[in-house]
Amino acid sequence: MVQPAICSRCWGRGRWRPASRKWISLIGDGLTVQARATTTADGGLRIDEAELASDGLQATISGLQQADGAARFAVNAVIDNIGRVVPGIGGRVTLDSNVTRTAGDTGYGVTAQLAGPSALNVRANGRVNDDFTVQLAMNGGLDSVLLNPSLEPASVSGLVRFDGTVNGPIGLNALRVTARLSDGRYSLPAVGVAFRNIDATAQVNGLSAQIDLSGTSLSGGDASISGRIRLDGAREADLAVRVNELIVQQPQLFEASISGAVRLIGPLARGPLVTGEVNVNQAEISIPNSPLGRAGMGLQGLVHVGEDAASRETRINAGIATGTRLGPAPVPMRLDLRLNAPGRVFVRGRGLDAELGGTLELGGTTRRVVPAGTFNLLRGRLDLLGNRFTLTDGSASMVGSFMPFIRLTATTESDGVLTSVTLSGQADSPEITFSSVPELPQDEVLARLIFRRALTSLSPFQAAQLAMSVATLTGRSDNSIISRTRQALGLDDLDFTVNDAGNTQLRAGRHIGERLYTDVSVDSTGEGEVTINLDLTSNITLRGRADSSGGSGLGIFFERDY
Repeated sequence: MVQPAICSRCWGRGRWRPASRKWISLIGDGLTVQARATTTADGGLRIDEAELASDGLQATISGLQQADGAARFAVNAVIDNIGRVVPGIGGRVTLDSNVTRTAGDTGYGVTAQLAGPSALNVRANGRVNDDFTVQLAMNGGLDSVLLNPSLEPASVSGLVRFDGTVNGPIGLNALRVTARLSDGRYSLPAVGVAFRNIDATAQVNGLSAQIDLSGTSLSGGDASISGRIRLDGAREADLAVRVNELIVQQPQLFEASISGAVRLIGPLARGPLVTGEVNVNQAEISIPNSPLGRAGMGLQGLVHVGEDAASRETRINAGIATGTRLGPAPVPMRLDLRLNAPGRVFVRGRGLDAELGGTLELGGTTRRVVPAGTFNLLRGRLDLLGNRFTLTDGSASMVGSFMPFIRLTATTESDGVLTSVTLSGQADSPEITFSSVPELPQDEVLARLIFRRALTSLSPFQAAQLAMSVATLTGRSDNSIISRTRQALGLDDLDFTVNDAGNTQLRAGRHIGERLYTDVSVDSTGEGEVTINLDLTSNITLRGRADSSGGSGLGIFFERDY
């Protein structure tokens, strides 16, 4: 008789525990049970065929139970699609086994083989005793993608091979097994983490597992983990994590190389502690030309309608699927980390090039990291339209967010007026302010900074150039009038400059073919020049020019970047 699943309120009253919905979907549709058995002349029982079948599962048993206790049975089962039970994994799973017993024996001999998708292949050989103790040897392999539903949103791939024994009462205490992963890959797209060439070994000895793992980051650098994990309910861990020149980054905002060692200690089931110190070898903080979106690159609340299996499998392998996790999400880890960066923390962009140094404390949890610290200016400069200013004061702070708050000041003196440029705000959208002693309007301050003269004495072209410099500093130069004019005319380059005498020069350039480039320049005195560049190779260029005064020239140039 097949016992139906019942409500959870009946559990604990001596009745059946409710079946999982996944298993109900596996065996509950079109379920049939049939058996045919005959007795033998000596009082034994022959099972000619016993079958349990449904839309997703078929299991059969056949064999002979003799009157003296000797027995031989064949047990076979097929699941048409393991995806009915493990989301994201599709394919047929088969179990073939034989159970034997000799007269007077106190147990059964067992041989079994399990095969399925993702290189799943497990073999077991041994015995199961009447007192429910076992002596089994087992070996096999599987692709670690089978673990992805329990790792979501992370994903892992690579072949795992294992061998070991189970000796004693059924349970983890009886397990002795060694598992090895070679050339594995791991990714967590939400935070930009991806590793390859992962080699890992896990030695399970009852309730204790020794872990040794190393891998190379796709961004650069490598990392390793070693230590022990208890396999009981709390899963107490003591792991050493080491990184060497590991690159961590947020595209278009920062990139850092770090080295050091930390410890992960405590129960994994209740939030372990990650503690230690890491050294920042070098960090680059970029100030973009335009504000970056702060909401992330993902599409929140996106629903896939009528998605096919191939698309879903791709999203699962990429670690961006949702709703496939088996079991609860992992408990976030607590953080108590210190990042030491005595120097080589660079802030660059919008004409700024500064080096800072300091320390950063990381608290909170892996689910919500809370940084706190300040990097102070060591040296730096600000380049603006050919003028270079030395930075006199600056810092970059992180308080509760990984978005740095920067404040940098460049100062110079001209004609008795002390003028300053201050860049302050969050690194993705800082603000520019100008000040002076004695106090002057900001446009007047900028005119003195760039042209060393009063605003009223600027030519119209210098005034336009002044506006362009403001656009460059504020990150709006990508949509300036020069940029829009260049696009409208279909040019590859459009620029104008002003010399110390106040004469202006307009230059326009365009690629005529893959190797031919020409530009034309005209200044405010009416003088002009045409230049043609023909790239003979990637390093050799044939260049010719002719000007309005009748001059001309031709040359071959060799250029190479080092």
